[in-house]
Amino acid sequence: MATLEATQDLHAENQFIQLQLINDIRGHKKQTVNQEHRIEILRSLLAAHDGKMLTKEARKIMKMDKGAFSRLVDSMDEYVEPKPIASIEGKPS
Repeated sequence: MATLEATQDLHAENQFIQLQLINDIRGHKKQTVNQEHRIEILRSLLAAHDGKMLTKEARKIMKMDKGAFSRLVDSMDEYVEPKPIASIEGKPS
């Protein structure tokens, strides 16, 4: 009888773990879809600005924090080539 109860407990625990994994996978898929939408939005913004846009301006329009925006740009390395802003002569330090 004790063996049967132990087996049932093990099965219940395994089912719980499987459900957690399924939910994690579903959550990851939603994040991927969200990221794909953001990529499309950023590509559209860049296209509307002749392929050039300040990071700060794009982040503000997309309402993203610096970290999230950096990760988005990093995931778009085939579409986006970040470049530093050229220093402006005569600009006070």
